Amino acid sequence: MQPLKVYGGFLGVVSRKVLQYFLLIPQLVKMYRCKSLAKLCTWHKNNVPANGLVRSVIDSITYKHISEKWLEFVNNSHNIRLGLALDKVNPFGSLSSIHSTWLVVLLNYNLFLWLVTKCYFLMLALIIPSK
Repeated sequence: MQPLKVYGGFLGVVSRKVLQYFLLIPQLVKMYRCKSLAKLCTWHKNNVPANGLVRSVIDSITYKHISEKWLEFVNNSHNIRLGLALDKVNPFGSLSSIHSTWLVVLLNYNLFLWLVTKCYFLMLALIIPSK
C-alpha cells in the first residue's frame, strides 16, 4: 500500500508508476512529410511476390487474410499497416534486478523490408513501468 498524502484538503494515494504514451499522428506526419518517403510507402501494393516465398510479413498468410477481409482498406495503397512489438528492458542494467520497463513500438509494414526496423521508422507508442 502506498503512503497517503494530503493535497489541498484531499486525502489520496500517490501514484508511483506512470504510463507514458506518445501520440501517433505527429510521428506519422513527420514520417510522411518527405515526398520520397511517402512514395516508398506504396511499394507493398506493387511488389507482390510471384514465387510464393515468404520474404516479409507482407507475404504471410495472416497478412493475406487481412487483405481479403477488408478490401476497401487494401484498395487505397496509402493506408498504413502497423505492427506492434514490445520488449522488456532494465534501464538500470545489473544495478537493479527488480525494476524493468516495457517498451511498446509500432512498425510501419508499408516500407521496404530493410527500412521497417531502422531507428528513424520505429515509432515509440508506450513506456510501461513495471516491477
